[in-house]
Amino acid sequence: MPSTTNPRISNGEAVRGPTGRRLFAVSDLHVAHEQNRAAVKDLHPSDPSDWLIVAGDIGALTADVEWALRLLAERFAQVVWVPGNHDWHRRYRAATVVYGHPHVPRTTWRDGVPHREVSLGCPRAWQARGRPDPLLREILSRRGALSQRGAR
Repeated sequence: MPSTTNPRISNGEAVRGPTGRRLFAVSDLHVAHEQNRAAVKDLHPSDPSDWLIVAGDIGALTADVEWALRLLAERFAQVVWVPGNHDWHRRYRAATVVYGHPHVPRTTWRDGVPHREVSLGCPRAWQARGRPDPLLREILSRRGALSQRGAR
């Protein structure tokens, strides 16, 4: 098991992907709080090839978001940010937004950007309407990604 006092994995039991890399995730950093900022300073990969998913809110201020992502990108081989409920889709010209509440799979549009609700949710949330179909939701097609990049 990972250490509860150190965010580094040190016992070698973590599952590695086919390339030997490990994928870690952390969410809702809220670095405006000094204790959280200190915790982010303590985040390190166990190996330089490790990847990190940062989900949810990092902060409400652009400077906080940029600070945290810059710091983590210097440490991890790849950092993927999945923003929270602040309007970062406008500032960073997102092609799509993925979220998990209110557990009703759907796509809504804000500011011309699709917001895709992709959660499975707990059974009581979907029993009345049936299990989400499909379970895996395409959020960005290859063709869509290329055309989005070319259009911006």
